[in-house]
Amino acid sequence: MLVSLIALASSLAYIGSDVAELLYRGFSPTQLYVTYAAFVVVPFFVLGFHALQRPRSGWLSLIGAVCYGASFIFYAATAIHALVDRTPDYASLAHDLGALCYSGLR
Repeated sequence: MLVSLIALASSLAYIGSDVAELLYRGFSPTQLYVTYAAFVVVPFFVLGFHALQRPRSGWLSLIGAVCYGASFIFYAATAIHALVDRTPDYASLAHDLGALCYSGLR
């Protein structure tokens, strides 16, 4: 139950962060902190979901959980980058990160 509640809270926090970004037409420090908090817990609850499925799930499930969780470590780092550099919006972040964050925005 705890793993599910953390997953739900993280997802709702991220949706709220996206709504704030849309309403304010860009990033704000508070919005980026919420985004970071939402991303940083993902590896833990993904591994928690994997653990809850043991022993039915096998190695492939573990590999998938680790890879998916690791991708959110990168996403959390992008929020920190935007905070440190005071990046104004996603287009600027995508420009700063280049190929690491390709979005097609120009």
